[in-house]
Amino acid sequence: MGEDLTFIGKYVFELFMVLFLVSLGIHYSNANNLDDLTKVYAEISATTGGFTSSQYNDLVDDLVRIGYDKEKTSITISAKLPDGTNISTKAKNVTDSNFCPRGSKITLVVKSTKKSFVSKILNWVNIPSDISFGTSRRVFMSERVE
Repeated sequence: MGEDLTFIGKYVFELFMVLFLVSLGIHYSNANNLDDLTKVYAEISATTGGFTSSQYNDLVDDLVRIGYDKEKTSITISAKLPDGTNISTKAKNVTDSNFCPRGSKITLVVKSTKKSFVSKILNWVNIPSDISFGTSRRVFMSERVE
């Protein structure tokens, strides 16, 4: 009787280990650096009062470098003053005279419509899925003083 329990316990443990390793593999195959990348660009643009044209182009280039398709990725930059006034036009193409003043909330949203590996597997077995490659939203405050 004791040998039977050991035998059953061993195979139950192996089953859980296989399931764990499969889920770990799926997790790392879907892992991307989108959150890290948007955090870096949020910190950089906070000091400049928004995105300069070169910072925006560098963000697009870095997204392409880590595997995002230009046509399937949208980047939205918006800004509001502390009183709620929308100043989104100042958040992009920042110059010496056109920037978001200190205290403005700047929002960076990067969305991808590219389907993930898990979504492709689910669609293959006829389960409709809309799991995208990734979305990141960063809200940060402008630190630029006039």
